[in-house]
Amino acid sequence: MIRRSFLFLFLFLLLPYSCGKRIVGPDNIPPTAEILSPENGDTVPDTAKSIEIKVEATDNKKVTKVDFYIDSHLAYTDTTPPWTYIWPTVVYEDSSSHNIQAKAYDQAGNVGLSSVITVLIRVKSGLFLVGSFNSSANAYDVFVKNNYVYVANKSEGLKIFDVSDPSNPFETGRFNTTEGFALAVFVSGNYAYLANGVGGLLILDVSNPYHPDTLVRFNTSGQSKDVFVSGDYAYVADDNNGLQIIDISDPAHPGSVASYRTNGSANGIYVSGNYAYIANWTGLQIVDISDPHHPDSVGFSDRPASAIQVFVSGNYAYVASQYEGLYIFNVSDPAFPIMSDSNYTGWGAYGIFVDDTLAYVAQGDDGLSILNVAQPFKPKVIDKNNTSGFSYNVYVDKNLIFLADNTTLSIFRYSVK
Repeated sequence: MIRRSFLFLFLFLLLPYSCGKRIVGPDNIPPTAEILSPENGDTVPDTAKSIEIKVEATDNKKVTKVDFYIDSHLAYTDTTPPWTYIWPTVVYEDSSSHNIQAKAYDQAGNVGLSSVITVLIRVKSGLFLVGSFNSSANAYDVFVKNNYVYVANKSEGLKIFDVSDPSNPFETGRFNTTEGFALAVFVSGNYAYLANGVGGLLILDVSNPYHPDTLVRFNTSGQSKDVFVSGDYAYVADDNNGLQIIDISDPAHPGSVASYRTNGSANGIYVSGNYAYIANWTGLQIVDISDPHHPDSVGFSDRPASAIQVFVSGNYAYVASQYEGLYIFNVSDPAFPIMSDSNYTGWGAYGIFVDDTLAYVAQGDDGLSILNVAQPFKPKVIDKNNTSGFSYNVYVDKNLIFLADNTTLSIFRYSVK
């Protein structure tokens, strides 16, 4: 009887293996995660453009991925060991503190959290180059959105760069135009609007930055030199044809709304509120567009001559002149723009971007200049870089300066001295 009991016990223990399978319970053990570097309380030196975050992650079976969080926001996911993230720190303010945490995942979906560490970021003062990319053509205009830079490259059309790590930008996609020169680009939603010279206005689908695709070409009749998108309308500076207003409520089927013959050839455009500010070859013109179907000029200045770009910030319009430099207008009353009596950058200004109290000017052969415009009629040049190329246009985003510098996309950082 005792022998029979032992036999039944033996058969019971052997049963799970008799079918060729082993019964395994659920995996409820989470992985572990520990940040190895940097250490809590570390200061990132002002010479570093990025730092490497290293994480040790272990599990009783297998770690499948590690998420890196900066200030509670997911910054990066690594799916292969060693678990690392090159964190671009140059985009942050000087002397700012930031929290880092890692989350490790296993095959069963269990999550292990590291401790939160805090580091202090230092950014060196002054103007310095962060990164660059040889665009091989004439980098003429630049627009930045969601860690991607869109560059109008004249004969080579549109190029798109990933700048999530600004010290190492890389090209993701391009669209070669078959007619005209890509002179300006504006990105809104999933679409890039390309002022393409005699090729009119090109509307491209850039929902996938690696594979931009043409949506439609709209013939503006003239030479499209600049474009600004606001709401359901694209406003085009169309050279001798003046201002063209296009309905883009359905980007696949744009329609002409109105045109307005400006006092001179329209080179640059900026829309603010109910007004379009147009840099004409003969000066600055302000057009009321409160009714896009019936645009009407409300203000004009015959200076500066050879105006090619304009940027509006608050009550001031900043006008870049190819031969006369930068001029500033008080446009609090658009019907009577008041021009300052000084040229602030010397000969040659091609592109302008204003961010708060700083104005960034692309100056052709003279590179990039930065002006303090806290008092717009008393600006002061506070820094400059005589780049190796010919600076056409500039865009500022997340403390970084993106410069279309002829054959190069250059990325700078400026921190107040």
